[in-house]
Amino acid sequence: MDVYFDRNFWYKADENRDEEPGTCVKTDASFGYGGFLWHVPAVYVCREGIVLDICRQVPAEAVEEFFRTWGMWEGREEEMICAGRMEADAANPMSFEADFRLEAEGWTFKKKTGSCICILPQKPGAEMPKKSQRLRRTSEEEIAAAYGLDKEQGWQVFRQSFRTEGNAEKSGGRPGISPAGTAGAALRLTVSAGELSVPLGTPFNAEEGCGRRKLVFGHPVTGEPVEMEILGCSGFTADFSALAFEKPRERFSLPSHALLLKYAPVAGLRPGEKLAVKDCGKGDAPVFTGPKESGKAAAAVAVVIGGSRGPISVFAAGKVEGEEADDGGEQACSAMYFERKTRVKWQAWIERVPFEPEIFSLGVCLGEMIQEERKRGEERQD
Repeated sequence: MDVYFDRNFWYKADENRDEEPGTCVKTDASFGYGGFLWHVPAVYVCREGIVLDICRQVPAEAVEEFFRTWGMWEGREEEMICAGRMEADAANPMSFEADFRLEAEGWTFKKKTGSCICILPQKPGAEMPKKSQRLRRTSEEEIAAAYGLDKEQGWQVFRQSFRTEGNAEKSGGRPGISPAGTAGAALRLTVSAGELSVPLGTPFNAEEGCGRRKLVFGHPVTGEPVEMEILGCSGFTADFSALAFEKPRERFSLPSHALLLKYAPVAGLRPGEKLAVKDCGKGDAPVFTGPKESGKAAAAVAVVIGGSRGPISVFAAGKVEGEEADDGGEQACSAMYFERKTRVKWQAWIERVPFEPEIFSLGVCLGEMIQEERKRGEERQD
């Protein structure tokens, strides 16, 4: 299986590009984190840096239970109420979020790009929705076969690339040649779990110009009351001319109206928990106005605009935050809309990090990678 630096699982090599797949160094490293079994079967050494494929095993029973609970909505997600969609996303055992850091003595690695692919279990006799019974895509089959993953279990596979910062001059531009004295440095991987979000109560409405009011929800774990106070709600219009959006502005009509909700947690949160509020709506998608051949960029622009947590919304909230920071409140930005909205339906959430970061040895050192890379370099020269 060919793995390229700064490329996702679905990338196919372009003959017109001057790029080579990374040299595979097998590790077969395994460890437990967050109650799950993890594998790092290989490290790939590329000219630009290092790539890891990090595999999290998801028990088939957890996947089956999820589909038993939520499978009735398969293909009809748009019909679900906002809280239902959010709860389903939170309950999905294949949606674990994680962050990774690579380190070794004498080396500095900077995280570059990452992607994730999910491989559903193929357990004989298990009843799964039609979408889950489909044949695996080529990339899924290739990964499962390359790493010998148990097909009866689910897998979430993260591909993360790391650029070797500050080592280019010493290594001649190739990460396979390490600075003197660090050839035996062992690679260590730090795994940090992302935040888990749990819906808090039912959605509520807040409109522009509303005054202060308190809301009380039941804690999803303890059942104790959780209080939050709405401090105000105001309209906002994004000024895209202030951002680096020249090409999207030329090709798309962009939604620019949003509401900013000011709120503050009052009581009821447990240590390590924080309160968040999100717009229940998805907002409006950008409307393509450019030449037909540029239409493929629509999806990318939609991602850039984002929803209530998208980059534009974060920018909008940040611009207003400094004006009213003295009341100690938090801010939530709605999704972006073409028409000015005066009322938005919001959902409160409890967010927490379920596990502390842990460091694991990958069982390989840079010296092994040096040998692999040098060997390959000699083969290329021949």
